[in-house]
Amino acid sequence: MIYDKIENISKYPQISDKIAEFVTSLDEEITLGRHTLDNDNYANVEEYATKYPQDCRLEAHKQYVDIQILLRGQEELDFTSVDGLDISEPYDETRDIMFFKTPERRLNSIILEKGYFALLYPDEAHQPQMNYGTEQQKVKKVVVKIKYPQDAAPFKRVTKKKDIEYLSNLGDKIWREHYIDINSIDCIEYMLKKFQSVEAITNQIEKENYEYYFIMAENNKIAGYVAIQPHKENLFLSKLYIDIPFRGCSLGRKAFDFVVKKAVEKGLPKISLTVNKRNYNTIDIYKHLGFRIKEAVVTDIGSGYVMDDYMMEYHL
Repeated sequence: MIYDKIENISKYPQISDKIAEFVTSLDEEITLGRHTLDNDNYANVEEYATKYPQDCRLEAHKQYVDIQILLRGQEELDFTSVDGLDISEPYDETRDIMFFKTPERRLNSIILEKGYFALLYPDEAHQPQMNYGTEQQKVKKVVVKIKYPQDAAPFKRVTKKKDIEYLSNLGDKIWREHYIDINSIDCIEYMLKKFQSVEAITNQIEKENYEYYFIMAENNKIAGYVAIQPHKENLFLSKLYIDIPFRGCSLGRKAFDFVVKKAVEKGLPKISLTVNKRNYNTIDIYKHLGFRIKEAVVTDIGSGYVMDDYMMEYHL
């Protein structure tokens, strides 16, 4: 689930420019009913009075992602994973909806109000329309329905500015978690600015022949990213990172198979990479995949910092 200010919606690459433009242009005067957008996407605009929690139902969809927006009033929206939920009403394909019994586990909650949006994926059951506080409110809501491909490609090329911005933020999060036991905070900050800032990634793509790809999980969620750089005799695997919630799902293996495929397509006989000598778990993973250490390399990256790495190679 994504919950953010509407002004930030264009930063999410899962949301098309046309959908983002529609959402940011919404006002209270929009007419009630269905509004056709692009392709199979549409929006429903409705008015209703919020309800007491016991009068609301936990629901989920299979064909569409929801973006829920309040133009007037406030309501509570609870959500949780569909995993482990008991079905109270089977899936209705014509309405794209199914309902669940209220589970014993505690649900997550947000407050929907003007200026914010909630994006809910099909694997996220949600219970909307609840009172915020003890009193009912009359609200006006827009629910944007985005059709997602059932056979979504597992990798998406990063080219647009908003994709690069999202990738940079994702890299910032992952690097701080991944390298905290290997490098100092100051070194991580320096490396992020030098290698993973929006400016750095843009320069790599436009001037250094880098290719960045999002690693996509189920329901079109972004799970991590890969960066490769073709050289004359090898494909350099610059980055391969999986975000914490998606680890253990074999995405790292799928990403490596994707890199191998790219090397074959480009007619390159081997894949090379560098890995910090103290990054023991990652070294073991690459050895398991078939990489072998070629040499130790120390690279001066400026400001008194060096990268103390192993160069590893994989021969196709």
